[in-house]
Amino acid sequence: MKSRSLIIAAALGLLILIFTAACTFESMDEQDREETFSVDNLAGQTVTLIVPHGAGGGYDTYARLIAPFLEKHTGATVVVENISGAAGVPGRNELWFAEPDGYTIGISAYSSIIMNEINDLEAAEYSAKDFIYLAKITGEPTLIATGAAGNINSFQDLVQMEMIKYGEPSVVDDTYFNTMVFGNDHELNILPVTGYEGTAELMLALFRNEFDILNRSLSNLLGFIDSGEVIPLVLNGFTRSEQLPDVPTMLELADSETAKDHAFLFATIVENSRGFLAPPGMSPDAVSTWQEVLEVVLSDPELLEAANRNNLPINYMPGEEVSDLIMEAVRLGEGIKPLIKKLAEEAE
Repeated sequence: MKSRSLIIAAALGLLILIFTAACTFESMDEQDREETFSVDNLAGQTVTLIVPHGAGGGYDTYARLIAPFLEKHTGATVVVENISGAAGVPGRNELWFAEPDGYTIGISAYSSIIMNEINDLEAAEYSAKDFIYLAKITGEPTLIATGAAGNINSFQDLVQMEMIKYGEPSVVDDTYFNTMVFGNDHELNILPVTGYEGTAELMLALFRNEFDILNRSLSNLLGFIDSGEVIPLVLNGFTRSEQLPDVPTMLELADSETAKDHAFLFATIVENSRGFLAPPGMSPDAVSTWQEVLEVVLSDPELLEAANRNNLPINYMPGEEVSDLIMEAVRLGEGIKPLIKKLAEEAE
């Protein structure tokens, strides 16, 4: 009798153990399901899209062009948040410290992040290797240009000038260092004129003859070139632009191995000029979801047609490839660090 009671007790104990284990596994499955992030999580939610530049500039224009297509393909409401100042550094800092929950992403200059890393910029609290890269929107050359009302018509005219006033929002952006390194390589006496809020304000200042040259993305300047208000001088890119076949590249003008190395580095940097990124710590599920969404969005025929109408090139690249290119650019940048630091000290 006692033996039978022991058997029954053992059986009951085993059943309790099995039931407890089943509940535990079910609880773990529910937790896993809760941690999984997919496009369904975005439907009906608000997504913040941080733009580390003021309204009306090139990055803001891209953000507001693409935002409706993000909504179209996710069902989310996308709120564009402009954070201007200091060539995008405060806005990128904001994104860096954002909650990595999948509901905050950004659009910014990969090139600036690379340059900040090369320059060891103290104000930049982010790290190029730890940002999460979701998709490149476009890589496009930048252009040194001048106002048509002045007396500059070519690179050769710059060489003849005793001093060249150069307009730039700040002394921390990649376009600043690109211009100053180019000037150093060609013994141009360039005086930076800074403090402008962004590209829109910079263009107005150019037309007021507050400086001689600027260096901005090609898409920002093509309309002004077509209208005859701006004259293109030198292109920063690997090859000449189809839109400006007569404008030489910095690589073409390089007259020393050092100048060629510098021109090659900056051409590499602008190949990563604009794209989407996310704060570090975002879950792999959220990262892959956004990468998949952006592949669809940046291939949407309706978006591509609208971008083409507005002279806004879109050359999609997956986030994994972007990350590899950025790490390579940072590696190449090690060789130019002494000159960059010298230019940064002179600007202070």
